[in-house]
Amino acid sequence: MVAVHPQLKSRWLRPLGIYLIQHLRKTQIANGELDVRLYNKRKSILTNKEIFTVVQPDLCVICNPEQLDVQGCNDEPDWIIEILSQGNSKRETQDKYTLYQESGVKEYWIVYPYEQSGVNNQMV
Repeated sequence: MVAVHPQLKSRWLRPLGIYLIQHLRKTQIANGELDVRLYNKRKSILTNKEIFTVVQPDLCVICNPEQLDVQGCNDEPDWIIEILSQGNSKRETQDKYTLYQESGVKEYWIVYPYEQSGVNNQMV
């Protein structure tokens, strides 16, 4: 049986990367191997940079190159795409949705490969 998750990631990565390079030159796209450090925007300003979570989204788009450093992405990407694997749907659809919303992610897409569908969540 062919693994659906990696196939979908690579199928999305190339056209998405080409489009973003053509239209948003400074935009970076990461394919799941980038640590993204998230801060809870609902906390007070004094503790905002002290409380963080590290995630590795399947695909993420970062429009501000100043967010990238040697450790990965410092603060929320502009767009996150998570591709569900069998058995992780609660984590992606509930836990990460809340985390990304609290962190200020502008757009969060969830892809359901086994149902051949997806959900677009605009957080702004």
